[in-house]
Parts: sequence; C-alpha cells; structure tokens
Amino acid sequence: IGGISRDILEKEDRLLAYLLEQGIKVETNLTYGKLLAEAFDHFVEHQLINPTFVTQYPIEISPLARRN
Repeated sequence: IGGISRDILEKEDRLLAYLLEQGIKVETNLTYGKLLAEAFDHFVEHQLINPTFVTQYPIEISPLARRN
C-alpha cells in the first residue's frame, strides 16, 4: 500500500506504529482491517483518478467485500 513495506503491513502493531509516526491520527483500538483502510485512504486513494477496481479490501470496512 502506497510504498509501505510488506514487513510493516503484515503486522498490526507495526502498521499502527508506522501510521502514528507519519502523523496520521488513528485510534489505537482500531482493527487490523481498519488500520489498512486508513493507510489506503491516506497514501493511495488520492492518487486514483480513473475508475479503479480495488481488490482485497478489508471486510470490516465494506459489507460488499468478499473474504479471500
């Protein structure tokens, strides 16, 4: 997601720490899926200019998402 290393993205605690280090205001009790969505919203979403299919979206965020 947005250039964040896979090492950070794979661990909930590392992702939370990274987001806080970047100055992104997130609640510390968010689920892993919601943390991923925050990272996506902050680092990627503003760069999408055309209709885009986003795959593997966290199920906690969208009731229409399918489990992988």
